[in-house]
Amino acid sequence: MEKLPETLYVDPTGASSPTARKDSASVERAKVEYYIRLLHQPLLREEALALLNKERKSDDMAVLVWNSKNVPFILLQEIMAAYKLLSPPVLDMKEATRVCNAVALFQAMASHPDTRMEIVKARVPVYIYPFMNTTENRLKHFDYLRLTSLGVIGALVKVAAFVISKILMYEEGQRYCGTFPERFYAISNVLGKALDKYPGKPPMQLLKHILTCFKRLTEVSRACDAMSKCYPAKLRDPAYLNFACEDLAVRRLADQVLQNVTVHRTFC
Repeated sequence: MEKLPETLYVDPTGASSPTARKDSASVERAKVEYYIRLLHQPLLREEALALLNKERKSDDMAVLVWNSKNVPFILLQEIMAAYKLLSPPVLDMKEATRVCNAVALFQAMASHPDTRMEIVKARVPVYIYPFMNTTENRLKHFDYLRLTSLGVIGALVKVAAFVISKILMYEEGQRYCGTFPERFYAISNVLGKALDKYPGKPPMQLLKHILTCFKRLTEVSRACDAMSKCYPAKLRDPAYLNFACEDLAVRRLADQVLQNVTVHRTFC
């Protein structure tokens, strides 16, 4: 068998001209391309995933990963391989870190304007959802996996509210999302960004999903108490609600959430 290198961190531009070495963008791109090639080698894949994640700030990384032959499929394989470790929950820290690295690469692609819609069309959030639905496990590495998965959904703000609302409809999801501050604030931030994407009137269905998420969170004592401070200002403004809520049922939902937030000590 071919001898494996001691480390994957090598200078892939070593033979380049002096001009190319001075071009930091070219160097970064070459590194990313090198790590992507290593993903095709199963024995080197774990370290390649970790190294690629260190290059997530590279402008080209998301596009290169998405457009590289078979690489999105390889990442999905990494994700699906972890499913069998979720129930019963036997996923260990090493395995969780590996799958988190694969999920984080999808987050980078979901954040990039040139690949975001491709992620939606490929229905990648469907593959991510099982990790967000492991709320019965309180181990730190499961929490890390859930938060990393939430980052993918957060990057896709147009679908984030819908996905989060589906999670919150389950009692376990509601309890998970609303019990601990870092989770609640992460979700609140995603919902706020989804609303802020529309300086004018947001799509009615999106507004309904956002309000439904906040309503479910107000039913959790700790989240309800915190929401009195961070509930979006737009949704507190009667003038904005009159403008945005054309549907009477949506306006009633908005009024109910605002009432829950305003008198949270009674409701929570």
